[in-house]
Formats: sequence, C-alpha cells, structure tokens
Amino acid sequence: MKATTLLFVFITIVHCIFEDSTHYLSNMTSIPTKASPDSPEQRPSAQFLLFGDSITQSSHQTLIPLLSTLYSRRLDIVNRGLSGYTSVAAAPLLPHIFPAHSTTKTPLMTVFFGANDACLPGNQQHVPVEQYASTIRKIIQYPLIAKGGTHVLLLTPPPIDEWQLDSNGGFGSSRRAAVTKVYADAARYLAVEAAGPDWTGPNVTLVDVWRLFMLEAGWSDDNATSGTSDEEYLPGDARREKSAALARLLSDGLHFTVEGYELLYREMERVIRTSVPDACPERLPMVFPEWQDVVGDPGWERGNNGEGRL
Repeated sequence: MKATTLLFVFITIVHCIFEDSTHYLSNMTSIPTKASPDSPEQRPSAQFLLFGDSITQSSHQTLIPLLSTLYSRRLDIVNRGLSGYTSVAAAPLLPHIFPAHSTTKTPLMTVFFGANDACLPGNQQHVPVEQYASTIRKIIQYPLIAKGGTHVLLLTPPPIDEWQLDSNGGFGSSRRAAVTKVYADAARYLAVEAAGPDWTGPNVTLVDVWRLFMLEAGWSDDNATSGTSDEEYLPGDARREKSAALARLLSDGLHFTVEGYELLYREMERVIRTSVPDACPERLPMVFPEWQDVVGDPGWERGNNGEGRL
C-alpha cells in the first residue's frame, strides 16, 4: 500500500473520531457546562462551620459524627479546628475560611477559642483577656459572616483540671482554673453585648461550656470563686480535692473525653432548638429529593436528553 493511501486512511479515521466526539459532547445536555448557584444539581450544600482550637480539631471522633447525624443531608459539618491556635492567631485566617467568591451558605458557625489564650503570662500562647475579648468580637463581626446570615454560637472556653495538668506535665505550669474562668466570663459578657441594641454584627448565642462542665462538677452560680477554704476554690483547682466529674469530662485536664464531647453536643442541640429554631434540622431543606420522589421516575432517571444521566 502506498504511503499516500495510508495517510488518507489515517486522516479519515481521525476525522470520524472527531465528528463522533463532537456529536457526543453536543448531546450531553443533562450535564451543565456552566455551574449556577441556583441549579439544584450545582448548588453546594450549606454548612455548619466549627471554628476553634485543638478542642474543635479533635472533635471528629465524637462531636462531628453526632452533628453530622443530626444534620444529615441538610448541613455539611466543616471542621476548622486549629490545634494550638489562639484567637489572635486564628483571626487572620477568616478570609480563607469565608472566601468572598464562595456561594456556600453557612447558617451556623461556632467560635470556640480561649483555652490557649488563657495561658499564664510568660507562655507563648498567652493573650491578655482584653485582647482576647476584642479579637473574638472582630471574628464574629467579620463582614462576610454577617452578610451571609450566619448565626454564631459563641462557646466559652471550658474549665481546666489542674490535677490532671500537673500529672501530665505538659500544661501544669501554664494554666490555672481561676484564670480560665476570667476568659469564660469575657466570652459571656461579649454574648450579652451582642444581644444589646448597639450591636452591629450577626446574631450570637452563647453556649456556656465552662458553666456546663462546672455544674457537672458540683459548682453552682452561688458558689464563691476565691478565698482560703477548700469549699471556696473552684473545682479543678489543685488546692481543692480532685473532681471526679472533671476527670470524666477532660482527658488530660484540658481536652475533652468522649463523655465531654457528648455533653457538649447535647448542650449545643438544646441551645439551637431553644434559641435558633430556624436552624433546627427539620426546618432546613434537604439536599436532593427524597428517594420516593425519584426512584422509578422515568424523567428523573433518563435526564434531560432521554439517554440517561451517566
């Protein structure tokens, strides 16, 4: 066979392949060529964003599965926990966590810092309580959070257990129970400010983790928090007897056990249902139709071009 004949055959084959491919692509009408945020097949799922330190980062084994079950096919649970971060270190990341071009809705968001900020002066992670409060305020008032209609759950830093911290060696010299309470108080005061008439920012609801855990430890709002007698020291203070409750809730005096995360989850669900009813799962739309509405529906299964969606 002459070379010219072989070349002709090759060109003919390539032309046929090109024509078939063009015809195939032109008929893929069930696959949009341009994403639209209003298209059910293109619109991303809304999200429940968890923004915090290592307590948030480590929540993937307990808290996140529980929230994922609660909001299944309604909100994607997004973990943006940053181990070791303080509020000051985390704040500059907001443009990356809330990119201006994103079309993803975020109905709910947690802000959960303070456990590291409350380190004693002289430690690398220490943030003065006034700066902690002002930084948390800036985080919550970040323009894209308010613009997107996000409801912020502000979590106080939890209590610590000095007995466990001292025995573990790593944190014992850097934290004190009474100091951590001051940071929890600052978060609590900020939530009160956010409920006032002069607040400019998104809606904020407090999840008082410090009080939640301390009530488990036998503390009450009427207890004194300073003094010299054993009864006047906070649970978790090394000058007081060991707290069996804090030992159950905290794995090392700072981070949560499974039981601690389960307690937090129950409180978060309670707060959402009582204070943010529009964010209850049954009030949110489900992502994609129920199976009863699509299985066996010829129109759904064929797609727009009548040849199947895949």
